[in-house]
Amino acid sequence: MSVSSKATAAPRLPRAARRGAETIVEALARAAERDAERPCIVLRDARWTLADLIGEAQRVGAWIEGLVRPRAPVLLVPTNTPDPIACLIGAIARGRVPILADPA
Repeated sequence: MSVSSKATAAPRLPRAARRGAETIVEALARAAERDAERPCIVLRDARWTLADLIGEAQRVGAWIEGLVRPRAPVLLVPTNTPDPIACLIGAIARGRVPILADPA
């Protein structure tokens, strides 16, 4: 059996695949421009509007930025509240790589 010494390159998406696409952060900002008071997270004990989510994501993102170097991973342990969603959006908005851990 012969083994090839050629390394295979990781598959890449063509540049055109990104053209016209928007990130989740961009999509939320665009939606908030249209209707900031629109509910986006509704739970039994919590109700957040787009403005609430973006405001909290900006606050958490600034906090993360002060602690974690650019493009570094950030470990998030989600709970059943809106907070982890704000943390996820905040990390992405500040160029960090969110990693979700299952607390179970």
